Amino acid sequence: MLKGSYFAVDATPLTGTPLAYDIQIAVDDPLYLKGFIFLPEGKDPVVICSLDWIGIACESRERLKKSIASSVGTKKDNVTVHTTHFHDAPHSNESAREVLMRFGKDSLAEQYYDPKLLERLCENAAKACREAASRARAITHIGYGKGKVKEVASNRRIVGEDGKIKYTRYSSCKDPLVRAIPEGLIDPYLDLITFWSDDLLLASVSYYATHPMSYYRTAMCSSDFVGMARNMFSETVTRAPHIYFNGAGGNITAGKYNDGEKKNRFDLANRLLSGMKEAWDSTAKKPVESFCYTTDLLRLPIDERFGKEECLNILKNPSSEERDLLSASRKLAWYEWCDQNPYIAVSALSINDVKILHMPGELFIEYQLYAEEKYPEYKVCMAAYGEYGTSYIGTKKSYFEGGYETGPKVTKVAEDSEPLIKECIDRLMKKDCS
Repeated sequence: MLKGSYFAVDATPLTGTPLAYDIQIAVDDPLYLKGFIFLPEGKDPVVICSLDWIGIACESRERLKKSIASSVGTKKDNVTVHTTHFHDAPHSNESAREVLMRFGKDSLAEQYYDPKLLERLCENAAKACREAASRARAITHIGYGKGKVKEVASNRRIVGEDGKIKYTRYSSCKDPLVRAIPEGLIDPYLDLITFWSDDLLLASVSYYATHPMSYYRTAMCSSDFVGMARNMFSETVTRAPHIYFNGAGGNITAGKYNDGEKKNRFDLANRLLSGMKEAWDSTAKKPVESFCYTTDLLRLPIDERFGKEECLNILKNPSSEERDLLSASRKLAWYEWCDQNPYIAVSALSINDVKILHMPGELFIEYQLYAEEKYPEYKVCMAAYGEYGTSYIGTKKSYFEGGYETGPKVTKVAEDSEPLIKECIDRLMKKDCS
């Protein structure tokens, strides 16, 4: 028998503490960690979590996983944590914070990271997950549906005739000529999974790939248009808890359909909601016949264009600019983290013919499409934005093309990562669940 339960905890920063880019002055939307615990009979518990922060990296993510795992007596890598990537939201990277402190950049560390917020989250998430386990109900059925999301996602990387990036269509784009360029390569579909105890809907979970911002830098934490759609779907359609995971949206934004005007947040939310409703309407509900959780280890080469010595020189230089100090501290933290933890744990959750892949970083959409197209016999869903220490994970070609995402002070992984990621996806898809 398979049992399970939903849980949620508040992950909202306090006023006067850091968001990813600003010190918070007020709360626009509360932020949450939303999760679901699976209790398969005779096996260790499995926990999936979606956190409303821009990212959680290295030691921060490790602490949260360990806290949740220990609360329900499971292995650390049976807990997977991903972020929604909201930008008016916190960034947690205790490894990078420690680097800044080590080099005497205490004020900068305090400006960008709040260790007390992480501490509260670890404690509260562990408690909530433990309580959820105690009230778990039988999962008798799983539902799967798919809906097309129209006029939200577009590829942000627009390549010119010379094969190089000509324009970058960020989350908002004011240039009408750039907005007029076609969507480019995206995955327009939202996957919806539902967990049922007979006729009782325990929770629904959606997977969709895009940067989730309409506008930001408001100094007020916000779940943006994704949070609006998530709430409306839960409150008006299913009347049950809903968890949203961001897919491989590293090179995907709403820029084609968003010039930055505030009204666009509502338009984007309603379009996303329409896709959720279509997925709900198309849902086919079937008895749970199999459950399997498999893990794999992924080792990605570090991008040496912005090397360890350059990071150290920036951190030691009293004249270094804030932007460079942040880049150097995060890159050095990644070097040091990988020295001690060379592998990223990734996983696949399989229920019947549904396969959910849990992947790291700001993964490009090509990887999601690769999994879907190569394995049509499965209903493949992907959650990216797991280990955030990698930053963007592009394709090999994207390094030749240039652009922001694969710049030497942005990505942490090298161009040779592509075949390693695809091989890892293949292993996860093919692992025996018997």
